[in-house]
Amino acid sequence: MSSVLNLIKSKNFPCTVAKTLVAKDKLVIKNYSFDDFKLKDLQEDLISFRKNLNDKDKYFKSFIAEFNHPTDKKISFDQFESFFWNQLSSLRQTELGCKNYDESVSKNPEDSDFGFSIEGSAYFLILLHPDSPRMARRSANPAIVFNLHLQFEELRADGIFEKFVKIIRRRDLKLQGRENPMTKNFGHSPEWLQFSGREMPLNSKCPFS
Repeated sequence: MSSVLNLIKSKNFPCTVAKTLVAKDKLVIKNYSFDDFKLKDLQEDLISFRKNLNDKDKYFKSFIAEFNHPTDKKISFDQFESFFWNQLSSLRQTELGCKNYDESVSKNPEDSDFGFSIEGSAYFLILLHPDSPRMARRSANPAIVFNLHLQFEELRADGIFEKFVKIIRRRDLKLQGRENPMTKNFGHSPEWLQFSGREMPLNSKCPFS
């Protein structure tokens, strides 16, 4: 079984939305190896995931790129975070990364509403790693979770977004022992500050190039 699935299915995992997606078989997980990783494979898988969504899904599916550690040594959290931003920057530079940028987010990393978009769809991203600063993100294998912005819009439209946020934060606080400071200003500070799980000053410069 995927290490990400093991994490989500664990008793104390705080994100009830992710648990629901697992229960309803709404997670698409693709495995990659650092030893022979090709960005084109991730790009094609991500685009295929988005194209295969239908009205029945109501956008409530997430894509997860899970990575096997290199054969020679374990990749550190810092190395994976650097890899993450490098790959996002490379995806952005592709033709499909520039095409039909989602207008709900800004293309400019210096804007407060900057977001990652590929082929017309914006995603909220989450880094998972065995040494993540956040206990809720410690999967055995490094991974990147791609959550469509449309999911959050649907939850807001249904009037239950804030309810889910409060439940998840309460469960995360119980697990970690202290709240995630990067979620305090959700909606008022750049969302990219929450991607890695690392605690950073609110005036940090986005590493996206």
